[in-house]
Amino acid sequence: MKAYEEMDEAEALLEDWALLFPQNLSDEAAAALSQFVTALSSLIESRYGRQISHYRHCPPQAQKEPF
Repeated sequence: MKAYEEMDEAEALLEDWALLFPQNLSDEAAAALSQFVTALSSLIESRYGRQISHYRHCPPQAQKEPF
């Protein structure tokens, strides 16, 4: 089942790509865009990854009411 989900996700990404970028996008432009997205992903992961993993392991405690 997971393989089907991955294929659906890949097809959705290809459709999004086709909507966002012209079909005559050069290989150089596509490579530069790919590098940008990869660098941005790494930056976000390094900046927020620790916070995300902390909240996954230690969900926030429910606040007690002041009464």
